[in-house]
Amino acid sequence: MSNTFTLSSVDQKPTHVTKINQGGKDFEAVLRTVDNGKQYALAVTSSPALKPGRHTQTIEVMTDDPDMPRIPIELEINVYPLVIATPQTIMLPKLALHGDLSHVVIPTIYIRKVKGDGLEVKSVVSTLSFVKVDLQTERAGEAYTVRCSLDRSATLPPGDFEGKIRIQTNDADAPLLEVVVRGSFSQ
Repeated sequence: MSNTFTLSSVDQKPTHVTKINQGGKDFEAVLRTVDNGKQYALAVTSSPALKPGRHTQTIEVMTDDPDMPRIPIELEINVYPLVIATPQTIMLPKLALHGDLSHVVIPTIYIRKVKGDGLEVKSVVSTLSFVKVDLQTERAGEAYTVRCSLDRSATLPPGDFEGKIRIQTNDADAPLLEVVVRGSFSQ
């Protein structure tokens, strides 16, 4: 991702940019003089090697103006993985411990590769013994679904519960996707 900032002097006297402190390696800034002492263009580009997550960096523009010798520019980018699972959290309604659980519908989990192909889902497991998972291929290498259901033969714990559906993939940036499952059983 790239963006260009315009730096302009509003005073009558010229203000010169003397130096750019990059402040890190997540972004690169390149300065271009538009009108010396009056206007500059600062082109900022994020590194193509950024891994998924939130990245921040402060670039400092140094000037010869004694009133404003340093202009910090705060940069932030959120890089999303190319492999995602949605939803990321499943909230189940309050369930009767001894009731008929066959009517409970658990949202389908969608796993997809946003760009390209070659995605392989290696395994899908639930950390909750009473949640069964069934992996289905929608488009090989690109899209999969996980259908969840409640296993009535498992021991159901009264009270609140929280667990995860863990999805292992062959993707180097997203080898493990986790979907949180929360709810409670009432007596």
